[in-house]
Amino acid sequence: MWQGVTGMAEGYEEVVIEPRRGKREERVPPGIIMCFTPPDMKTVVHCLGLAGSSRRRLDFWTLRRCEPPLEMVGVVGPAFGAPAAVTLLERLVALEAKAVIGLGSCGSLQAKVPIGTIVLPEASVVEEGTSPHYLAPGVNTAPHAGLLREMCRALEEEGMEPVLGKVWTTDAVFRETKTKVMELQRQGVLAVDMESSALMTVASFRGVPLVCVLVVSDELWTLKWKKGFRSEKFLKALSAASRASARCLKSWCHKRW
Repeated sequence: MWQGVTGMAEGYEEVVIEPRRGKREERVPPGIIMCFTPPDMKTVVHCLGLAGSSRRRLDFWTLRRCEPPLEMVGVVGPAFGAPAAVTLLERLVALEAKAVIGLGSCGSLQAKVPIGTIVLPEASVVEEGTSPHYLAPGVNTAPHAGLLREMCRALEEEGMEPVLGKVWTTDAVFRETKTKVMELQRQGVLAVDMESSALMTVASFRGVPLVCVLVVSDELWTLKWKKGFRSEKFLKALSAASRASARCLKSWCHKRW
């Protein structure tokens, strides 16, 4: 058995390069918040008071461990796009991460989820190229049900009302065509991002609890791009999601380890 690799789906085929923990490599905290973009990670780090904390290089990314009472939680990233996010997730699993929250931003496809809304993906329209490599019997592109419930509870304690539903994950940010946006609107898809479907698929493949928490940073539903990356609503919601994610992971880990 490869060191650090946890559950693998039925029908797993042996690969040439398996994620593993090096002989002298430290384990990561059991609860991990993964950030996708540098600005989002900067906000999360600031919100959790980690700006002056010690940092550790983890391949191409930076890992920070939270201070007590959140010592079982770490923040890592930025990992932008499905291939990078999945590569990082694989390494985290090999380093014995026990639960992961993918925290980032998304573009709204519906008027009912304006800038500052928190979206929790329950399912995805998969248009990224990473997930198909992990699809096998028993693998689902969905969040972990128990962790999702705890995440909802933590957000509600922050005074936030998350919206649950389907999102669209794409590799091609500049090919979000008007035709595609209108079709997905008709299907009731809430938002578009670049990581969540791949992360949920791989987490299912590896048997690791994971949910994604996406804050609406921009709107596409009018077929004109409305940006809100620096808006007070977006930054306030991302900060609330950061605190809720850390508390959720703390609770999850303390109950189990």
